[in-house]
Amino acid sequence: MINAETSTEPLKTDENIWFSILNNVSSSKVTQSKNLLLLGDDNSGKSTIINEFASRHPTENTGRIPKYALSYSYVNITEEEDTVAHIGLYRLSGNSNYKTLIPFAFNEETISNSVAVISLSWENPSTFLKSLETWLNILEEEIKNNISSETLEELQKKIERSIHEYKDPNNADSNKLDLNIDSSELDEINIPLPEGCLIKNLGIPIIIVCTKCDLIEELESKNKNFNDEKFDYIQQILRTICLQYGASLIYVTTKNPSTFDILDSYLLSVLFNEKNSALSKSLLQSFKFNEPAKYIDKSSVFIPSGWDSKSRINLLNEEFDGIINRSDYEKIIYSTGFDTVCII
Repeated sequence: MINAETSTEPLKTDENIWFSILNNVSSSKVTQSKNLLLLGDDNSGKSTIINEFASRHPTENTGRIPKYALSYSYVNITEEEDTVAHIGLYRLSGNSNYKTLIPFAFNEETISNSVAVISLSWENPSTFLKSLETWLNILEEEIKNNISSETLEELQKKIERSIHEYKDPNNADSNKLDLNIDSSELDEINIPLPEGCLIKNLGIPIIIVCTKCDLIEELESKNKNFNDEKFDYIQQILRTICLQYGASLIYVTTKNPSTFDILDSYLLSVLFNEKNSALSKSLLQSFKFNEPAKYIDKSSVFIPSGWDSKSRINLLNEEFDGIINRSDYEKIIYSTGFDTVCII
């Protein structure tokens, strides 16, 4: 470590050169910190999501996360052998009694650099709605209890702005606005969001991940309760909730690694989306995300935040009324009968 003392004597030329070099090296190694919080019931695939993400960013001493009430691991993002970013991976137990541990994953200072992921498993889609309601309510409660109203208001503006600025890769003439203005100006303009969008703004990016989507075909072939109409209904319910929270939706399976590739790329684009980042332009460019939304193939769904709308949701079934009632949902989508597989 260099111990720099204040001196009134001018530095010699050589000393000036070395002082400048050391300053430049020091400033170039500033490491950004980001956080990923995994929520969801037991056996919903939280560990699988973390392990798949970590495998794409090999980091020394990063192995399988032990099973604790709140488990922690991390990955490093490197550029030219330098660590330029650190992503903390927090996984909360499926027991909701441990919700008070959430502030250890993010707090007043770190929530602006955090993303929340809620995992669901296609082993039992009848529990999707109950699980989402539980974990979204917990997330909202912990944010309100631990984040000041001033900070939350700024975070909510950031979420709203990101939805306004989303551009559809499939539509070069997207009607989304290119908002080359700061947040205060956006507030003054007060551009309305689409109907039903961001009714609940928690101030944190949320991604809903449905694991084991390879089971969809098995459900369709072995269970008469499941057909295209039911799968469309499930997707419409999930997308309606995501629209309300400004959240994203993706189906993944380890049997199709490309689904986790999309999730990995999307996570990086959401985590490192700030315009005034200290990261290099080339690295930020590599995080740029251009994957279009997908919803037609029932086993391959990806809906990024900012893309969806009520009219797009109704393309699957125009008779869908957008009303979400857990009792009705569970009557329509009942248990699959799959044996429970340990995916915590």
